[in-house]
Amino acid sequence: MQKSTKEKEIQCPLCRNTGNLFYQSKKRNFFECTRCTGIFVDQANLLEKEEEKERYDHHSDDINNQGYRNSVNPTVSEILKNFTTTDKGLDFGCGKSEIVAKLLQERGYDIVGYDPFYKPQKETLQHKYDYITACEVVEHFNNPEKEFLLLKSLLKSRGKLILQTNIFTSNIDFGNWWYKNDATHVFFYTPQCLQFVGLFLDFNSIEIGDNLIVFSL
Repeated sequence: MQKSTKEKEIQCPLCRNTGNLFYQSKKRNFFECTRCTGIFVDQANLLEKEEEKERYDHHSDDINNQGYRNSVNPTVSEILKNFTTTDKGLDFGCGKSEIVAKLLQERGYDIVGYDPFYKPQKETLQHKYDYITACEVVEHFNNPEKEFLLLKSLLKSRGKLILQTNIFTSNIDFGNWWYKNDATHVFFYTPQCLQFVGLFLDFNSIEIGDNLIVFSL
């Protein structure tokens, strides 16, 4: 694992514990938290909001593209399996296409989207929901502590928080891991880190799949 001779320490944006230098690329430094084991980008390497949005503007997100639709199948299938059209849902970080919400709305589901860049209606965050989805979102959290506390506060009793993200495990070569190369991906979750989130937010249970995580109250 590549490391600088200068062992820089920095605070984890999830649990506020110490992070040690984990990996250096040409453009970014990555740190590993000594407590929650999350891997995060140095705050000094974060994009400005305008540049971050510009990256999202160039994402390919044609809702009629079958490959794009298939990419969110784990999230959509989890909702179809556990909830009905009478339940109220929130697609957090829905993006400009709102693909998860639209695919569920096509089936008659009552779900709305929220996105800080494309659909920032604050009133959406004034309600509580039976389920919340965050599909390919949590890896973009500059301040995961704040965002997870918000998501938990928006759930009804016995609600579910459904995340879809690529999980970092010990058998992955981080230096060759494509998922870290997106400049908007700034926090990466290990199974241990996800367990920490579940305990931190006082969820009753957590299910961790290949790229789908379900927190249940």
